[in-house]
Amino acid sequence: MITTTGKRVAGAVAASAVGLTLMAVSAGTASAADVTGSCSSKGSTANYSATYKTASGKDWITKVSWHLGGAKKVGNKNNVEARAKYDKTLGHDTIKHTWISADNAKPDGSKNLNGWDMARKEKSYVEFKFAIDVKGADPHCSGHTASF
Repeated sequence: MITTTGKRVAGAVAASAVGLTLMAVSAGTASAADVTGSCSSKGSTANYSATYKTASGKDWITKVSWHLGGAKKVGNKNNVEARAKYDKTLGHDTIKHTWISADNAKPDGSKNLNGWDMARKEKSYVEFKFAIDVKGADPHCSGHTASF
């Protein structure tokens, strides 16, 4: 059985006298947020997130992260795929960017990304696929973040 969930976790902005002054001086600066999700298969789990910021009229995905675990010990030969997609209500979701790990992703890992821009006027999300390295047959699971 494969399950997935996704939710949006927005970054908080501290409001202090210095912070308010800085925000007033630097109008239009970037804001950042994380979108998260999880999937599971055969007793193994994957929790994942994508970090993005909004700047220059675009959403810029800057990092993908994951934590793999479950009932069996997870090895160091995991496979991770991340794809940034446009969330189309009708038809096929368009893939804009793809990153695929080598057969050596650690159970707790991340990948800093450069140039992963998404049109701000479009709803976007990041899809994840995992092959989790455990003794015996490797379970696979996939899911995606909430749209942003």
